[in-house]
Amino acid sequence: EFNFAVGNFARLCPGSPKVTQVDVYESPTVSVRFQAKADEFSKKGQSNKIWVFHGTAAANLEPICSEGFKVGGQECARVNGAVYGRGVYTAIGPGTPMGYSQGGSIILCLALPGKVVQVSHGHQQGADSWQPTGDWMIFKTAEQLLPKHVLHL
Repeated sequence: EFNFAVGNFARLCPGSPKVTQVDVYESPTVSVRFQAKADEFSKKGQSNKIWVFHGTAAANLEPICSEGFKVGGQECARVNGAVYGRGVYTAIGPGTPMGYSQGGSIILCLALPGKVVQVSHGHQQGADSWQPTGDWMIFKTAEQLLPKHVLHL
């Protein structure tokens, strides 16, 4: 698990800080919700899974990994705005999320993109996730993300 998480980090962020520890999470509750969403997408022919990174304050790591993400503005207060619409903000690479980590730790998640659209502002109706710029990837629902690893830098 350590080598997998560190390998993804190093491949996408060469020359970055060294990963000193990897915590592995397996939340049955979050896994069940993720699998239900995977089954829903699979019925629509959208079975693709990808890995994404999410940066957050250290105090949020355990709640996210054990209870799942929450969509800011719907299930909890927004912390960093929502210029591209409501959703869970992640990135394909770890660089951008590291800027939001505040404590030097980021989450590596298995993700279900579903129907993806490119956007310049806000999200598109009917999209499950959207990519506004760079390597950003925003997910409409929390159930599309399964937190698997916390990488401590």
